[in-house]
Amino acid sequence: MSDFLKNYDAITDSQLRSCVKLLGKLLGNAIKLHAGKDVYAVVEKLRKGFINLQENHDKKQHDQLIKYIEKLDPETLKNVVRSFSKYFALVNVAEEAYQHIHRESLIISGKSGSALWEGSFDHTLKDCKSHGITISDLQKLYQSLQFIPVFTAHPTEAMRRSKMEATRRIFATILELHMYRGQSIRKEEIIKKLEAQILLEFFYFFCIPYFKIISNCTNWSFF
Repeated sequence: MSDFLKNYDAITDSQLRSCVKLLGKLLGNAIKLHAGKDVYAVVEKLRKGFINLQENHDKKQHDQLIKYIEKLDPETLKNVVRSFSKYFALVNVAEEAYQHIHRESLIISGKSGSALWEGSFDHTLKDCKSHGITISDLQKLYQSLQFIPVFTAHPTEAMRRSKMEATRRIFATILELHMYRGQSIRKEEIIKKLEAQILLEFFYFFCIPYFKIISNCTNWSFF
């Protein structure tokens, strides 16, 4: 593990866990509202079941969960998959937000080398210099680079602009929430804003297939 990640884990792990717990709670509210309490119950059963498996590795319990999943009707299964997909997307946003918070605190601290988090452009150049790699060596490397585009049917980073903007708003709200450690009216307002953003994102995530169907079946020639 890199020095940055060790330091990051030590400082922000408890805060990140608290944030993820809050996001999970708010997402649960969205699931109950848009997908229904039955879907929420299935999600919770699977979530708790697989968490237990991480601790006891019980094969019998694992097989029971798999059989439970196989018995779900297609509509419920689709909503359950979407729910978990949205949860892990929120976890990723939270992790990025707290990495940003930690890196920002390093820069503000003004300590020697504080701006050199591993993987940054600055860190990479200084790492090259420390290993005796010259500007000429880098120039030769750049001249030998080849860019070969690869087209795939399911690019992992493909995302609609509206979805990117919704994710950015959630990221910014998490940063804003971090500023309020204790209980306060302002903190409650930020949590409500975050919940509204998750509700909107979840509603879009569930309804976009129907929007596609409507747009594909409608004659737009009158515009």
